[in-house]
Amino acid sequence: MKIIMNKAGNGDCFLVKTNFSNLLIDGGTSSSYKHWSKSLSNINVIDALFITHIDSDHTNGVIKLLDEKVNKTIHISNVFFNGVKEITQMEVGLDCDYDTEYDAITSNFSQVHNTDMNIGFSEGTSLSYMLELKGVLINQTNKSKAIHQESFNNPLKINDVTIQILGPKLKSLNKLKSLWLDVLEERGIRRKVITSKHSKSFETFVNSLSQTQNEDSNISSNNTLCIDELCAQQYVRDTSLSNETSLSFIIRNNDKSILMLGDSHVETIIEWMDSQQIKILHIDAIKISHHGSKHNINADFIKRVMCNKYLISTNGKKHHHPDLEALAIISKYSSKPITNIYLNYKIEKIPTTFIKNLGNLPNPAFIHFGNEEITI
Repeated sequence: MKIIMNKAGNGDCFLVKTNFSNLLIDGGTSSSYKHWSKSLSNINVIDALFITHIDSDHTNGVIKLLDEKVNKTIHISNVFFNGVKEITQMEVGLDCDYDTEYDAITSNFSQVHNTDMNIGFSEGTSLSYMLELKGVLINQTNKSKAIHQESFNNPLKINDVTIQILGPKLKSLNKLKSLWLDVLEERGIRRKVITSKHSKSFETFVNSLSQTQNEDSNISSNNTLCIDELCAQQYVRDTSLSNETSLSFIIRNNDKSILMLGDSHVETIIEWMDSQQIKILHIDAIKISHHGSKHNINADFIKRVMCNKYLISTNGKKHHHPDLEALAIISKYSSKPITNIYLNYKIEKIPTTFIKNLGNLPNPAFIHFGNEEITI
């Protein structure tokens, strides 16, 4: 398998290619689309498009793709996405009675400081509405219902790959649905029909939930570059419901495998492993959750997933990801003799001394900057 780690700004956009399949996972930011769309130049079919969750640094580039679809030459066979219709199971309609209320919700939850919200579409549409407008069928493998850990007993088969869904949990999606119904109730919205404005306000609301985690202003602790001390820092798990509802899954092709984490909570993966009575999970490559945030990784996860290739997508400009704590935990607790960490950008704020410390571990770890293509 070939993994293309597209430069997607502070977001994710991965293209996984096998002999018979092309899988696109997320679309990065709107402004990154011009760069990463070039990776699709020789592709006629995207066999599966996964949008892991509703967050602008994962969805906005997909909206650009759907709007342009590289000169309309690419066919998208399957879309996996938990949008407003899939999560709420409401019907699509033309009701305009509550447009003012939906506009108010959108305005209330808009990200004031987000500089990448211009998606190049009139009024700024939602991904759910764009998919509906283009007639794209979503989650066909689950009868258009939301995709979650309990959806499938067996892995999904797409050409020469299988997809094992690990997350989210159904209870997480239900929690999100309940919160949204509370918002509608507070606004006095009684007839719950999905319109373009409803879709936009829902996605703006969910996107705002990804900002609830208190991110540190620095790349990580300024107090030490010692690997042991960084690993000993107290782990504070991600509290974002948007990230908790992120799709996570294993892609397998022949004897090779990739664990795609989106922005998911590692606790979801550990719960799945426990439910399957898997003590150690053997994986060839892991796309690290949430751009290498220290709130989305811990020692227990790294110890239980045997791997030596870790992929991180970020330009480091938002929340200064990846965190040194995350890099230290991967490096110290990886069970392989040599660990390789691949970043698709050069992150200037990772100190040279820290990189040297990783290389001096008993099982050394190496950071590879600016890598956009890995073969496993």
